[in-house]
Amino acid sequence: MKKLIIILTAILLTACSAPKVQTFEKYFTDAGITKVDQLIIQDGSTGYTKTIDNPQHIDALLSELKPIEVIPDDNQEARNGWRYGITLVQGEKRYSFTLNSIEDIYYHTEPDLHSFVDSFYQNLDVEEK
Repeated sequence: MKKLIIILTAILLTACSAPKVQTFEKYFTDAGITKVDQLIIQDGSTGYTKTIDNPQHIDALLSELKPIEVIPDDNQEARNGWRYGITLVQGEKRYSFTLNSIEDIYYHTEPDLHSFVDSFYQNLDVEEK
């Protein structure tokens, strides 16, 4: 009986702490990011960054990202590398994530974000640094 209670408790604790599907907007709001003043996108393959201050460009990216659901991967083992990292800046607050990890949770999205963010980054008329 004691073993059964321990097993059930372990299962409940695991289920309660499992990452859940939620939108990017929920992640941003929970982090206190409601009005983005600046976006920084870093290309993980080159290390170059583009900093965006133009509200129209910021809104163009965020309007695409916010409704997309972040779906935690079943496999949460550590990984190396990422294609793009994005930092949202609101005043002194910063919130960063990559296209495969947010808040230490490995995820995927449907639709896949990589081609959209790649196209957005490549078409930005902003100097890489």
